[in-house]
Amino acid sequence: DVRWEMLRELQAHYSTFVPFMRDGMRELGFSATAIQEEIALWMEHGPQYLMVQAQRGQAKTTVAALFAVWCLIHSPAHRVLVISAGGTQANEISTLIVRIILSMEVLECLRPDKMAGDRTSVEAFDVHHSLKGLYKSPSVACVGIDSNLQGKRADLLIADDIESGQNSATPAQRAKLAHITKDFTSINSTGRIIWLGT
Repeated sequence: DVRWEMLRELQAHYSTFVPFMRDGMRELGFSATAIQEEIALWMEHGPQYLMVQAQRGQAKTTVAALFAVWCLIHSPAHRVLVISAGGTQANEISTLIVRIILSMEVLECLRPDKMAGDRTSVEAFDVHHSLKGLYKSPSVACVGIDSNLQGKRADLLIADDIESGQNSATPAQRAKLAHITKDFTSINSTGRIIWLGT
């Protein structure tokens, strides 16, 4: 199948993450910095559960979005779940993931076919069904930390700034937040969990 052939070429071309991150950054109008390349290497080669802490403006969220796309290139059946303090922030990352897939010419083979029932919204987005297979979970989904996480499943979970002034002001709220994050390993029992923090 032509689509699989294109995907295999992509996988060979971007066998490691840093070259893809550089090209993705260029596509978004930036050039990758040394710190971003360091973050990229940590995401690719770091432990199963890892944290990236960087100041605002270091583009850790953008690097994480590009990493999610790179994971989908290498495993199109992957389920990416983005969780943040508010749904809006999670929405921003998945919007970025979707934008990268829809705008980078080399990723054409991953693009969904709406006519065949592939989901195309930023809340639930699928890579092309012939690559994804018959999994019911979307390829990319985003939720706020306060929404219902029951039944969610992921192979890559990105927890982006899940703590906010609103959800962690009191000891009770902080305890509740800590309790919710314990579910992350049941949502994603075998894959990677990336925590992003400022």
